[in-house]
Amino acid sequence: YTLTEKGRAAFKVAVEAWMDVTRCLVDAEKMILDDRAATPCCE
Repeated sequence: YTLTEKGRAAFKVAVEAWMDVTRCLVDAEKMILDDRAATPCCE
């Protein structure tokens, strides 16, 4: 089994896309937590 340059390039693109998704999920979690902290609960 050998990874070609084309395969490496495709893997790099996939990892970059995955990291973008991860950043979006982390940012969304922060927004949700900030929103919960700003909104009083159970009033």
